[in-house]
Amino acid sequence: MEANLYIKDIGGLRGERVFKLKKGKLNLIEASNSGGKTSVIKALTAVLSIPPDGYLDLYTDKEARKLGIKSEERNPQQGFVNIHAKEGTVRLEINDKTETYRVKQSGEHIELPQEGDQRFLLAGILSNDSRILRQLRGLDEEYEPEDFKWAVTQLSFAKNYDEIRDYLLTKKEDLLEKEYAAERKIEQLASLDIERQKLLKKRDKLDKELKELGAKFKGIKDPIRKRKDLTDNINKYEEFKGKKIGEIKKKKDEIKNLEKKLSVLDKKIKEKNKELKNIQIEALEKENKIKKEENEEKITKLKEKRSGIDGLLNLFVTAQSSLRGTSEEIICPLCNDGTISYKEVESRLKDLRAQKDKISSEIKNLNLENIRLSQELQKQVDYRDKLKRELRDLEGEKYHLNKALNERKMELGQLQYDIEQHNQMISKWKKQLEILRSKISSEDEELDKLYTKKERERAEVSVRISDINRELEESSMEVDGDIVEPKIAKQIYEKWIEYIENKIEFTKKRADEQRQEAAKQFNANINELMAELGFKEFRNIKLNNNYQLYVERLKEKTGEYVPQQVKSLSTSEKLTIAMILQIALKETYLPNTNFFILDDIISDFDEDRKNIVLNYLLNKAKEKDWFIVATNLIEEDKPVEIRYFGG
Repeated sequence: MEANLYIKDIGGLRGERVFKLKKGKLNLIEASNSGGKTSVIKALTAVLSIPPDGYLDLYTDKEARKLGIKSEERNPQQGFVNIHAKEGTVRLEINDKTETYRVKQSGEHIELPQEGDQRFLLAGILSNDSRILRQLRGLDEEYEPEDFKWAVTQLSFAKNYDEIRDYLLTKKEDLLEKEYAAERKIEQLASLDIERQKLLKKRDKLDKELKELGAKFKGIKDPIRKRKDLTDNINKYEEFKGKKIGEIKKKKDEIKNLEKKLSVLDKKIKEKNKELKNIQIEALEKENKIKKEENEEKITKLKEKRSGIDGLLNLFVTAQSSLRGTSEEIICPLCNDGTISYKEVESRLKDLRAQKDKISSEIKNLNLENIRLSQELQKQVDYRDKLKRELRDLEGEKYHLNKALNERKMELGQLQYDIEQHNQMISKWKKQLEILRSKISSEDEELDKLYTKKERERAEVSVRISDINRELEESSMEVDGDIVEPKIAKQIYEKWIEYIENKIEFTKKRADEQRQEAAKQFNANINELMAELGFKEFRNIKLNNNYQLYVERLKEKTGEYVPQQVKSLSTSEKLTIAMILQIALKETYLPNTNFFILDDIISDFDEDRKNIVLNYLLNKAKEKDWFIVATNLIEEDKPVEIRYFGG
């Protein structure tokens, strides 16, 4: 099987180039310095690694920049797209499947591959800039040479569980802050309640003292009694008014919250209506119909053309039979005019079959295009119906919110009316109180001064009690859009925190399980590779329980295998271990990806290891049916080309 790699304006390659890659073989890309081999590797790596949404996470984005898949602002000359072009294109064709990656000079995506896997940047390519070699050589700023926890985290599902856990931890911190705020509120309310109880006792004492003073007045008793009644009424209404003010604050908060929800809802409804308006089913049906008719017309013409080729094929097959075993030119059996040879007939047959295959492929693509058009239309119809259902639900929710909002506004209006009535009554009673005070006899003047002082003191106590009652009424908190008491808020936050803590523990456990399983599989693949490669100087290469790289190397002086620090290994030994680890990563995480890339690696091995590695790669390509792609630097100044080895 073959694959065609189409490249246009990528890296140092200007214009269009097509490279043929063969499956089950070692595809060796050769060129001199700046000859374009690295540009080919960049192109192939990009189309295999850029995901369908074009989004690389922070970790793989860093690797993409190191490998030149994404341009570095500081070094635009080494950008992914050729510096003289506005955009670059990579297209990988295998059988009937085509993956395309088109990107602007700015890095903006135009067309994305549908099966790209960003893990390929970590597991599918080994180069001097790739993660493993940077780390083993001590050139990575983030990881020590032995620290391979990333290999069982970033490439496995552990990464997903870790990301969820990090989010949950952030959420927990947020909830803990809110729970603390609720606790502080509860403490403040408890302090206010204690103060209120003391004030209530003080007011009761003042009431008793005022009653005793009232009995001592020598003048007429009626003004004194009425004065007390008026004072009691004023205090009672002031307290009641304070409570109503607290309720008003609560109602206003509820109204504000409902209006906020309605605003969000209106925005959603507007967006959904806009989306619905943009779905032009009739226009799309008409457009699809025209396109399908055009495709059917093309298919008919292509079939006619293929029928003509079939006729020629039959004639040339007959001629081939007549000429079989003949090496010299003879009179053409098809036209009886001129001469023809068996070799010419074979060449013509090959050409006709290629034409027929091309036409069949075009017919197939047109039929697939018709199917795709139908699927896209149905997808739009389904999406339109989904939007309509969502709009009905949103309108229903809006109706209930508006109903609740109107109820709160009516309740608020009633509260404000009640306060206005209370203010009028308090004002009326205060005027009456002034009149009554003027009727008190002069002989009771000193007694009245003391009585007035106690009255004023009682009024201050009542006002403070009213203020406290209002603060207690206004103490509610918003929890997820609802207004609740601080104690209820604390209970809710406690339950949420408990739930999140359970999930944090679960994600931690699952992430650890994923890492352990990945390490187990990774080590198994390393052992298999070690056995196949037969490097006698290493007995053991594995990740330990802490995901640190453990290496046992043969000590020449004693003939024993001893643990060896990575930094103390030779350059060739580090390269050997890097290749073992890289292929193990590929086998562990990308078993269904049939590409493996080595860029500027093979020539760095010493001669013995190079022969072992090349033989291993040839066998691997054949055994796994992989496209193994490697690069080789040559002295001769000529355009980049590919040589094929194996099978």
